[in-house]
Amino acid sequence: MEKIMINKPGKHEIKLQLNKAGERLEWLGIIDAREAGDYELNLVMTHSVPNTFGRVMVKGIAENGARVKVKGLVKIEKEAQNTDSFLSMKILLLDKQSGATAEPELEIKANQVKASHSASVGKIDEEQLFYLASRGINEKEAKNIIIKGFLN
Repeated sequence: MEKIMINKPGKHEIKLQLNKAGERLEWLGIIDAREAGDYELNLVMTHSVPNTFGRVMVKGIAENGARVKVKGLVKIEKEAQNTDSFLSMKILLLDKQSGATAEPELEIKANQVKASHSASVGKIDEEQLFYLASRGINEKEAKNIIIKGFLN
């Protein structure tokens, strides 16, 4: 699995190409936006030939007023029949000052494909914090445990 870490504000462009028949790609992008600023990720995964398999997951955390914007596009060209592709984006907000948007898109020109996407932006679940507190773990350590679990 390919992996990339983004931990500084700025604009980041990622282009993933599947251009060999039978090619498989698994890719993970982590956005660690704990420093104030704008973090923007524009990602494009293109399937150009038949029988390709792609799994892309973007996970992010935002804190200290950081703003995260993730745009993802899965392109499946007309020649890329029998493609199997999935794009997932998940962002966890760690405070009320931070914000995030996740915008997945599919552009499908072939007619025999399996393609889907998902996106979510949310905050730490209070029930998870309560459960860890009931086990004697203080709030700061509980948040760290939840963040590590989310990113892994």
